[in-house]
Amino acid sequence: METLLQHCAETLCSSYSVTVVGPRGCSQYLDDSIEVIEAPTGLPGFLLLAPFYILSRLYRQKFDLVFGGSGLMAPACWLFGKLFGAATLCYVHGLDIVVSSRVYQALFLPCLRCLDAIVVNSRNTRRLSIEAGIEPGKISIIHPGCEIPGVVDRALARQWLRSGLGVEADFCLLFVGRIAPRKGLLAFMRCGFAPLLHRRPDTVLLIAGDSPEQSLAHRSGELASVAREVEENGWADRVRFLGKIDDDTLSLCYAAADCLLFPLVPVPGDVEGFGMVAIEAAARGTPTVAFDEGGVSDAVSDGISGRLVPSGNYGAMVDALAAVQSSAETAAACREHARKFGWDVFDPRLLQTINEALSDKR
Repeated sequence: METLLQHCAETLCSSYSVTVVGPRGCSQYLDDSIEVIEAPTGLPGFLLLAPFYILSRLYRQKFDLVFGGSGLMAPACWLFGKLFGAATLCYVHGLDIVVSSRVYQALFLPCLRCLDAIVVNSRNTRRLSIEAGIEPGKISIIHPGCEIPGVVDRALARQWLRSGLGVEADFCLLFVGRIAPRKGLLAFMRCGFAPLLHRRPDTVLLIAGDSPEQSLAHRSGELASVAREVEENGWADRVRFLGKIDDDTLSLCYAAADCLLFPLVPVPGDVEGFGMVAIEAAARGTPTVAFDEGGVSDAVSDGISGRLVPSGNYGAMVDALAAVQSSAETAAACREHARKFGWDVFDPRLLQTINEALSDKR
């Protein structure tokens, strides 16, 4: 989400004068032409104090648009739109529609309904938004963008996997993301990993990610449960925990892997809004096998950039994983799919939506 909102600010900067109110330290990631006001970093502090930073800035200068990076900013967007006559828009990610919180559902959702425009990250998030009472005519689908690397040397990445991580495997499976319940990693380890090892004994699973710390649906203990599952089953030589890794290392992991594992499960009050990791993997030529949950069907093209499996069908998921074969044709198809989500596609769609919101307000 941070990368997406950074890019939103920089895209708007190409056509408008932009001021960003963001967490402390965000200025180092933004262009010097963007005015940055930094608020406290933690979620509670940011939600409480960021509106005061915005208010002080709005009193000094008139703005045409107040843009919220998630549903959490809907009350501030609505209030300042009313006070200062600005157009209001929020980018909605899915979880900020369904989160199980009475306070959120009573305060934030009504404010979202009152905004001038809503941008959502997938068809599923649009459906959830309409079910939550947001007018369909206000909603635009703009899938998150992705950096598409020019050259991907998958053989060199596989060599790095052997020399840098010491991983030797005929089949390298990669999981990327926060170790949260909806990501389904624990359920897959319990229901799918043993059958997969039976079918493909030389499988190694790389797990890149850690526990979520700043999240609307934060739940602790999932990572520890996965680690315990690995230890109890004697899979230490079949599973490698990488923790939180930098972008360069992640890119190498994507390119070195034979397949990205995306075993999403339905969780009340939580949802996978889109599935950016599937696009990032495809951009490096790596297919994804995923349960068809949330907005992932917008990110994975079944039969082209991977396979979508009926939710909860671990037998079908193991079948799909066992059938994955790396080839130049598969890699080319994945990269072609990923290009549809490049920033060069995202940017004009965002600017068009902003222009329409401003035009309607006038």
